[in-house]
Amino acid sequence: MTHGGARPGAGRPKGSLNKRSLEEIEAVKAKYPDWSPLMHLATVANDEEQDVQVRLDAAKAAAPYFHAKPKPVEIYPDLNAEARAKAANARLSSELECVKEDEGLAARLIRAKERIVKCGIEEEERS
Repeated sequence: MTHGGARPGAGRPKGSLNKRSLEEIEAVKAKYPDWSPLMHLATVANDEEQDVQVRLDAAKAAAPYFHAKPKPVEIYPDLNAEARAKAANARLSSELECVKEDEGLAARLIRAKERIVKCGIEEEERS
């Protein structure tokens, strides 16, 4: 083992308080035994004599203790493409029934439907 230098696990852990900070916390606890920062924020937020901005800031500071932040929504682009292809296929099928008299339009819709089905198959193969 070499002498000096940083070693894993050596030193005071991150976030730990030093002796003076711990003494100050204990002094506040001794002087105000029933006080808590969260109760103070709640009291200020509900004090109608306080300025609205002060009350709002107190409520914002207390909110994380009561409400968790929403998790981000995950988007699955492959499922979205598949859903779009199914919707387009259904839409084309219904339109095809309506325009069977027009041979040119019906043929174009059939080709479009085949392209959508083909694209859907290619999407599945890539997955």
